Amino acid sequence: MTRLLRILFAAMLAAWTSAAAEMPGIVCTATDGERTVTFVAPTANFTLEPSQSIHPQLKPDFKAEWSGFLKIARAGKYRLILTDGKDVLGQQTLNSERGLMPVHLTYERKPGQVEQQLWWESETFRAEPIPYYAYAHTNDPADTQAASQSERARELIENLNCVACHRTDNPIYRGRAAPDLSQAGARLQKNWIYHWLKNPRHFQAAAAMPILLRTDQECADVAAYLATLSSAPLAKPAAPIGETGKAVFDRLGCVGCHDARGVVLGGEGSKYQPGALANYLLDPLACDPSGRMPGQFLSTNEASALAQFLMESHAAEFEQPGPDGDAARGKALAASRGCLNCHTLIGGASTLTATPLLSLHGTGGCLAAAPDGKAPHFDWTTDERAALAAFLATPDVSAAPVQDVSRWIDQFRCAACHAWHGKPELNFGRNQEPPALSDAGAKLRRSWLEEVLTTTNRVRPWITARMPHYGADNVAGFLDGFAEQAGASLGEGSRITNPRVDLADEGMHYIGTDDEGLSCITCHDFRGEPSHGDLHSPDLTGIDDRLRTDWVQRWLFEPSRITPGTAMPDMLASKPSWESEKIVHRLLQALAMGPKMADPPGWHEAPGVYHIIVGDKPVVQRCLLPDVSARAIAVGLPGKVSYAFDAETCQLRYAWTGEFLDAKPTWTWRGGLPPRVLGRKFSEAPYPGPLRFQKRATPVPKFLGYDLAQGWPRFNYEIDGVKINLSVTNENQSLICAYEVIQPRDAIWFNAGAEAVVTADPAPARGEDDWWKIPPGNTVKFSVRLPIK
Repeated sequence: MTRLLRILFAAMLAAWTSAAAEMPGIVCTATDGERTVTFVAPTANFTLEPSQSIHPQLKPDFKAEWSGFLKIARAGKYRLILTDGKDVLGQQTLNSERGLMPVHLTYERKPGQVEQQLWWESETFRAEPIPYYAYAHTNDPADTQAASQSERARELIENLNCVACHRTDNPIYRGRAAPDLSQAGARLQKNWIYHWLKNPRHFQAAAAMPILLRTDQECADVAAYLATLSSAPLAKPAAPIGETGKAVFDRLGCVGCHDARGVVLGGEGSKYQPGALANYLLDPLACDPSGRMPGQFLSTNEASALAQFLMESHAAEFEQPGPDGDAARGKALAASRGCLNCHTLIGGASTLTATPLLSLHGTGGCLAAAPDGKAPHFDWTTDERAALAAFLATPDVSAAPVQDVSRWIDQFRCAACHAWHGKPELNFGRNQEPPALSDAGAKLRRSWLEEVLTTTNRVRPWITARMPHYGADNVAGFLDGFAEQAGASLGEGSRITNPRVDLADEGMHYIGTDDEGLSCITCHDFRGEPSHGDLHSPDLTGIDDRLRTDWVQRWLFEPSRITPGTAMPDMLASKPSWESEKIVHRLLQALAMGPKMADPPGWHEAPGVYHIIVGDKPVVQRCLLPDVSARAIAVGLPGKVSYAFDAETCQLRYAWTGEFLDAKPTWTWRGGLPPRVLGRKFSEAPYPGPLRFQKRATPVPKFLGYDLAQGWPRFNYEIDGVKINLSVTNENQSLICAYEVIQPRDAIWFNAGAEAVVTADPAPARGEDDWWKIPPGNTVKFSVRLPIK
């Protein structure tokens, strides 16, 4: 317990209330000394950086109080724990009946980065952050209406891009870029442009664009101007083959955004020029950088099929011609009426200036009931005008991830496909559900979030719906935001950085299908190969790169509790706690090996697995290898250490730990591709020709072949006419390269990198740039020790 924080749990327990009286979330009242805000938060958790606050209306220096209930589904003993990520700040153990447990917390902001998480545990489940669905409150205080109104106004300001005209230097206010107009004439039909300009919301209720032009003639002039913006007509794409647009539309879950709440599709055939829609679908961000229409990594065939399907819809009212327009007048209007404040246009610039955002008072201009002059007409409702006026009187002052992340989830319609504090809007069917986001902050590493949001890397290739590409800048806030709203540590989270190989090997037996195994590979993919069974789950070799170790630990103990309804069985439920602890500890060690994981028992029995297995004797494989000449020789040694010898340059090119080779690229289909090196490199030759007789001279190698001594290869070659034999072994966590040089005429120079240690008799001298000088002799023997990491 600290002076700055007080936690109280009510002694009296309320009876279980009816579902109608119970609402999700917990009520928070916070103040910064100048303002007081009451709002409903999904949990009492947060992580705040120095400039952030618990609510955007408050400065970072605040005091807060949470009041509500925890839903107790089963009577018993419960322990509640409040933590700041490092220390326990308060805890209490109490007996509770089934019902709603009152909970009350107070907090005073400390300097710097701060964190708060409320945990619980009981006789029936292990300690965990209290999930969002366990919080409840039974009435909304009247004061929450002001916070809701403020949050609604902030959403309008961002979605309608108010900061494009009404500038602000405060970085917490985000805008929404409008489509690029540089190629409007090549993309859009002139008649459609005219009708759209007259009243965008008449044809699209969710349109962000206001009415900017006052007469039909002005609309005709701007339409005439925009129709001229075309460097060249777009080529019509080829007809799709074996694919229907309706199938693509359904498969990708397009209805998640294109429904009555979002952008309603209809009349696309009257809107787009031939070929333009297919080109747009291939890369929407090139035209609309806002990310509200994300990229779907479509193939040309998919884009053509989808465009053909959408272009079948026509709207006669869009196709009626308007008055003749004057393009020159239209160009001047586009600059003066604010079109180019939101839209980009090569060579164009806006001449419209407007009052800064935080200087507005919310009574005139575009907020007037009947805007006059040149003010945009947004067709606000009375409630929207009131919300914006109240907001401008007391604008937001801080970034606040608890509210910001939820607002961004709504803006990008994430909850259409992903569970977020509730069920997703769409039902994709068995084994096709996109992963839930509700626990993403405590679950995912920041580097993985960045990778999945900005690249094509995905871990569920069997899901037909695709994770879209919204543009890195548009979704940057999520990288820390998920952890911040969950009260989790920022960055990568907990991780086993130096796993024990012996314990990891034991863990692989649990992953496998032998008598002691839990048969994880029955459902999980492994090293890029599909699982043995019908279900598919993410590849086990990538788990550690994606998931925080503490979350994986909780998941392994109680998967159905962490994610209700998951297909992952509670495999440890029937085992005694000492055995469960042992199994989970070893599984975590194995998963921490990542791509260096050994092959689990039973995995090689799966069809499609072509891994070359190394037993108690070396395996020699002539093949193509990455970063080696066409004369590569791969050698797998016992103990999961392998190396590549280059017979072209006569040198050990690199070495790696883990499994040996995946020969599938070589042995399947038409073959001819190099096998895949498994595991991770720990040593790589810094120079071509590390053994030389003249340090500055390029050596002339000649490969003479190799022989086997009790199964261990010895490579024979010449450098500048001098014969050399090389044998490689692994011992004591080192790779030992034993060289025998027959009658060298000069001193031997050798370089295998900064970590190599050369020994010989007489002792060699280490010079600059890691070159070792070894004295000549009749037959010179020396060894090079490379540490195995």
